[in-house]
Amino acid sequence: MTDQKKTKAQLIAELEEIRRYVSKLEQSEIERKRTQKELQENEKLLRKIAENLPNSYLSIIEKDLTVGFTSGQEFKNQNLDPEQFIGLTLEQVFGDKTNVVREHYQKTFHGKEQYFELFQNNQYQKYFTVPLRAENGTIPRILAVVENITERKRAEETLRKSEEKFRSMFENMQSGFALHEMVFDEAGKPIDYIFLDMNEAFEEQTSLKRENLIGRRVTEALPGIENDPADWIGTYGKVVLTGISVSFENYAESLNRLYSVVAYRPIEGQFATIFMDITERMQAEEVLRESEAQYRLLYESIPVGVGLVDQHGNFLSFNDMVLIPGGYDRDDIFEIGNVSNLYADPSQREDVLEIFQKQGFVDKHEVGFKRKDGTTYDAVISLTPIQIKGDFCIQALVEDITDRKQAEQALQEAHDTLEERVTERTEDLQKMVNLMAGREVRMAELKKAIKQLRTQLGEAGLEPVTDDPLIPAEDGY
Repeated sequence: MTDQKKTKAQLIAELEEIRRYVSKLEQSEIERKRTQKELQENEKLLRKIAENLPNSYLSIIEKDLTVGFTSGQEFKNQNLDPEQFIGLTLEQVFGDKTNVVREHYQKTFHGKEQYFELFQNNQYQKYFTVPLRAENGTIPRILAVVENITERKRAEETLRKSEEKFRSMFENMQSGFALHEMVFDEAGKPIDYIFLDMNEAFEEQTSLKRENLIGRRVTEALPGIENDPADWIGTYGKVVLTGISVSFENYAESLNRLYSVVAYRPIEGQFATIFMDITERMQAEEVLRESEAQYRLLYESIPVGVGLVDQHGNFLSFNDMVLIPGGYDRDDIFEIGNVSNLYADPSQREDVLEIFQKQGFVDKHEVGFKRKDGTTYDAVISLTPIQIKGDFCIQALVEDITDRKQAEQALQEAHDTLEERVTERTEDLQKMVNLMAGREVRMAELKKAIKQLRTQLGEAGLEPVTDDPLIPAEDGY
């Protein structure tokens, strides 16, 4: 009886234990279904999140480092099916990059979030991994958020190269460059500016050192600049306030230099300047202006005509001595246009061109030019080729020799008259010489006859008269 009762009690206990076990199983099933439902909802949520992350995907990594779940927009971008990655190992997914990924995943399973980048399949990927903790504090899974940053990397590389190129240009440009930040007072008036950056040419153009300027105000670096008549602060302040770029030339009293400046606003509150020291250039230009003025004075006062024509003979410039011999004014010459229209005889123009082509120059060649009234005057011209701003031109020297030619003609006529008179006089003298020569012959014959007569008188015993004019005393007769 006791055994039967005991057996019954045991049966009741066992039944109660079975009931509790069934209840636990039912509760476990309910919990499993609830958990499964939560997992499904979480998976849906993860999938929805993943599909809305641009260029990204999410993965749940199991404790054995296999892929438990993965989804995201990046699979669609790459025309891949995320389901084919479920269950794959690290080696199957990452190949030779497995060790790098395993190291970061294992650190995540130890509770440490990880950030790292990976270059795989010609793409850059950025990984962010976080541990997924269970209620008991264990980490059965981790979440990996992966973003394709290839385009960004390429953009960064392009930007880096662009910055290097800009920096190289910045450092090697011949013009000075500087970046500044404008300083305003409480009323918004520009009162100062701070040096932010500058290139080496800035130092060369200003003789100021970078280390003494960066971060400093211009009123500290160049005391008194706020009183400079050029009003550098005010000018740059307008650029910052309006955004309108300016270009100008100004003298900097504090540097004793003249600068050509371009200023613009790259961003709000800042301005940049590109400038050149033009002090020596302006001094050279002043010397050139003085030289040109002296040349112009010489050009206009020289007593011969000086003209400049292009390679076709068209007038470019000339002094007044080109005008005077022909009675022209400047408008007349420009209306005539070409030097060939001044030649009285077109063949002379051809002769001049032939000489110029053969010799490369013409030296004092006589020609005839037309006056405004249609008459002709004589001139000698000399031609020299010159280059002006790369263009071939011809410089002509023209001298009016009309008076000289007339003087030469008058001299020739006087010479001819003198020659004629000399010839006539010579003929007269010759006649006189001939006449005198005849007289001497007759005198010699007379003297001979007288001498014979005296001899005869002497033989006859008669003495000649002592003062006989026909017998000079010096003759001894």
